[in-house]
Amino acid sequence: MEPENNARQLTPELEAIVRLASETAVESYRKELERQQEQDGKARRERHHRVVNSAKMLLKNYRRFKKMTVSSVYGKDTSTNETLVELLELMQGIYRSGELEVVSIKDRVARTELMIEHIDAMLDLYKIYCEKSTDMSKKQGFDIIYGMYICDTPKTVAKLAIEKNVSERQIYRYHDSAVETLSALMFGIDALDTL
Repeated sequence: MEPENNARQLTPELEAIVRLASETAVESYRKELERQQEQDGKARRERHHRVVNSAKMLLKNYRRFKKMTVSSVYGKDTSTNETLVELLELMQGIYRSGELEVVSIKDRVARTELMIEHIDAMLDLYKIYCEKSTDMSKKQGFDIIYGMYICDTPKTVAKLAIEKNVSERQIYRYHDSAVETLSALMFGIDALDTL
């Protein structure tokens, strides 16, 4: 006895329907994949934008952060004023009511000092990178950032343009390139996602 063959032959019409359904499914999948990639790309660009803006914010406030850490008075041993010591103890969370928990100034200063140390270290790396580069925009980058944000007396874009003998627009180009590179140094992989 021969085995029964249950396989059905597809009619040309049914075959066309199957082919159309397959092509439609593949096209639908491809469009969904493209949409997802577009959303992922947009999310990466937004994250990169936030990282670059954070680097700009840190640079713009560098002098203020540095001054705050240098001039901050936060330890008991730095004051003989007992009222001030009591106030600092209260602010540092030594007050024991259980309901009142105040973030300590000392911790904020310590975090700011750590942040300044990180920025300084990344600026040192960036300076070396700029000195070794053959690209003029890279070579100028550190001087522009230093002049605008780091040195004791800030320099304007106009003054930097005169010093470098370039247009103000070129100073902005050097600046933007420098901030891109510094954001990668300061924030690591998050900044590199879309570079």
